[in-house]
Parts: sequence; C-alpha cells; structure tokens
Amino acid sequence: SQRLFVTSTLSCSCHCKEAMGCGGSKAPAKVQVFGMPVSQNVMGPVLLAMDSGKGGLEMCNIMEGAQNTPEFLAMNPYHHIPTMKDGDVAIGESSAILHYIALKYKPEYYPVNNPAMCAWIDFAMDSFACEVYKAHHETVYVVLGFHSPPADQKAANQAYNESLDTWVKHFLKGKFVCGNKLTIADFKAVPFLIAAMQPACEAKIGLTVPDRVKKYVDDFCASVASSSMLKSAGGYSIVEFLASKA
Repeated sequence: SQRLFVTSTLSCSCHCKEAMGCGGSKAPAKVQVFGMPVSQNVMGPVLLAMDSGKGGLEMCNIMEGAQNTPEFLAMNPYHHIPTMKDGDVAIGESSAILHYIALKYKPEYYPVNNPAMCAWIDFAMDSFACEVYKAHHETVYVVLGFHSPPADQKAANQAYNESLDTWVKHFLKGKFVCGNKLTIADFKAVPFLIAAMQPACEAKIGLTVPDRVKKYVDDFCASVASSSMLKSAGGYSIVEFLASKA
C-alpha cells in the first residue's frame, strides 16, 4: 500500500487521462486501478491492467482526500492506494491486484499449471516487498519527498544497495525474474527500480544502482508498451516527477 507525503498537489492532466486510460477518459476502463502515476506501488498494477487491454489508472488524488470518501472506503477501508475495482470485485494491495489481474486476464504472467514457477514469482515479489522496499523508504522516497531523511544517508544507501544486490543476484539470472518470460514479479519490481536509477537520486542523496538493474528495466520497458507511462504522464510520471527534483 502507498502513503504519500508530498507538498505539491498532483492532478491528472488531459494527456494522462486521454492517452493512459485514467479516470477522466470518456469511456472508463473495466479494471480501474485507483492511484497516482508517481506511486511505484500503484504503477505495477496499472501497467498490467493496460498491458492486458482490460483497464488502466483511475486518478485518486490523495492530496485532496479522495481516498477518504465513502465510495473509496467501501472498496478499501484502509484508504490506501492502489485499490482496484473490477465489476463487483474491489481489493487493495499491489501484489494482490497483480495476482488478480494476471489470473483473470493475463494467465501467462502467473501460470497456475506450473506451481514451481508460481512459487518463484511469489518468492521474488515477497522478498522484494519485505527487503528491498523497506530500504527504498529511506532512499528513493527521500528524494521524492515521501519520507524524511534518515540520520545517516550513506548507511541507508548502503543498506539499499545490499538488499537490492542480493535480490538481483538471486532472481535476475536471466533477462527477467523467470528467464525470458515476463511475469507479475517484473511488474512489481520495475516501477521501484526505474525510480532508483533516475539521476535525481544520485544528485540528491548519492544513490546509484548497478548496470544490471538498468538493463533489466530497459528490457522490461522494451517488452511492455504500457511502460511508457512510467516516463510520461502529463508531468506526473515517476521519471518526470523525479526529474523535477534534480
């Protein structure tokens, strides 16, 4: 789930609404992923919904309290983004949403007839969420303005690189987490990693990531057309927002 601590108000531009399938579009998509394009937790499910051809981003401006309306709380009483609605199904948490969309609309990204592969995908996703994401808070989120700086930024950077290095060495032995096959594990990790590799992170806190991470992100973006929203969303994509912090 995502809690954003930002000082600037974000709104969904016409470019984002029309080109990216956001909540302002004339014909709302079937699968609605409520969130903001700068949120790394949100964007994995958004990219998957777009990739499946079944949905996209539904703008939920948490700076204006959209997550506290009765309508939103009926979907997710914890008022967190991302939250997804697909017909009568309403759930929160990015990993749960990724699993749902894949199971219903993109089964090749989570092939239940291959338990070993599914277990590997889940291992990659859970370890990323529990290990890498924890260190993400005191590094990349500091640059974004979502988290206050730690007492020792250099030590926080080292902790991030150590956790990321372990994850990369264990799970990226091939092109993607499952070799040459895209899975929901890649949709989970890439929005965070593309944020970490932006120049603003090095300029502001001295954080750098290995070339292997950059290659992984580039390979994902080359394979997933919807990944363009990581770089362009009317000024509020992850890449655009971090560029404004450089």
